[in-house]
Amino acid sequence: MEMAFAPAVRTRRWGRVALTGPPGSGRLRTALTLAGGLADRFAVIDTQCAASEAYAINTDTGDGHQFDVLHLYRCSPDNLHTALATAVGERYPAIVVSSLTDFWSGPGGMLAAADQEITRNGGNTHAGWRAVRPAEQRAAEALLHYPGHVVVTMRSRVEWLPEDGDGGGRTLRRITKVEQREGIEDDFDTVCELNADTVTVTKAHGTALAGQIFSPDQGADLAKALHDWLADGAPGPDAYALIDQATDPDLTTEQARDLLTQCLRTRLSRTPMLHPSTPHPRPTSLHAYLTERAGASPAATA
Repeated sequence: MEMAFAPAVRTRRWGRVALTGPPGSGRLRTALTLAGGLADRFAVIDTQCAASEAYAINTDTGDGHQFDVLHLYRCSPDNLHTALATAVGERYPAIVVSSLTDFWSGPGGMLAAADQEITRNGGNTHAGWRAVRPAEQRAAEALLHYPGHVVVTMRSRVEWLPEDGDGGGRTLRRITKVEQREGIEDDFDTVCELNADTVTVTKAHGTALAGQIFSPDQGADLAKALHDWLADGAPGPDAYALIDQATDPDLTTEQARDLLTQCLRTRLSRTPMLHPSTPHPRPTSLHAYLTERAGASPAATA
């Protein structure tokens, strides 16, 4: 692909929000509030034995949240990828993943898959992790390139780190550690750390929210602040319009090549989607699907 620089243009963005905190800190409740404030329709990928449904709307009182839910009991990266591609097919403008931690340390998660591959490779740790990394990468890309807002929850645990005190003695410093791969926070533009009393914005890319502290009851205020920042800009490229064109049965090879070039130029090539022409739909990306329809090799279109 020919490369060329162009003037930067601020466009409307999709939020990528991570909520971390120990058990009982209100991660799920806050995630639902944020999703409801960012979009008028959203769905939940629930790995926690239907925990989200405790917050579903009460038809008698009107309290709670209106949302659709998908329950996952085997939390493999491939299942997350498939769930996100399915959500694209349903065109949810926002998605909640609760809990992303389960795709790391839960049933079928990365740690379990890596242990299985390490055993299969005679205890070779590097070979085991090398075998499972591609699935993790596909799931991570699907999260990053989902054409809507994404809010995830991640468990953290409290640890006490010994250190030298000011008077020469030893003290313990309280730290929290997210139960996920190292550096996971880099995948999100907004990260909040929760406890029972506060929601602290520890990362807020491009906004003035970093360092601000909200109460658990102020989730709607945080959602509005995020929404206003994300919506400030020119309309961005429409992923769903491109998916519609890409899946048109009458699309010609030449048109597929033109669409592929357009996707690469608009940062939409890694948008997750379900492959429409298989008996059992499988997750893929807009780039991979258009490459197939264009009759080109992946290397030639990367």
